[in-house]
Amino acid sequence: MNKTLAIRITICLVALSIVSLFIWALLRYKESRQAIAILPTFESETLWGDLFDSSKSLNSSRRTAILFFHPECEFCTVELNGIIRRHNECRDVFWVFVTMANPNEIQNLLIDCPIDAISNSVILYEDTPKLHSLFDVKGPPALFIYDYDNKLIKEYRGAISIDTIITDLK
Repeated sequence: MNKTLAIRITICLVALSIVSLFIWALLRYKESRQAIAILPTFESETLWGDLFDSSKSLNSSRRTAILFFHPECEFCTVELNGIIRRHNECRDVFWVFVTMANPNEIQNLLIDCPIDAISNSVILYEDTPKLHSLFDVKGPPALFIYDYDNKLIKEYRGAISIDTIITDLK
């Protein structure tokens, strides 16, 4: 009888632990969603070493698209090339490109994929994952689109077609 009781107690404790972890994960997810539901203000270093202050540069006269990328990511390169080809279709968008890649890797990418030539854009370089943590980005590509009221309207984690991106930005 004692052995059966011990097994039942163990099963209850394991089940309680699983439920607790699930609730904790759900609350953490909800908190991360609330943190970016409205475009957060942040400061970050640009690729060129300047300080970018979102509160001064991002405003309600334009929509904002924040793209997390890495030069070695093939999906990222496809998206970046698509944005370069079609950025004229969404001129009222301010592009924020964010990466943790080595500056030399980024410079090499810019030769073939000149995202720095897009007007109304900035490339942010992070040596610590401050924005990656804020937006809960585990890996590139990740795209966050905000409307004129700085409200998050679309979020993509993983590869997305340029047609879908352009449709969402119109």
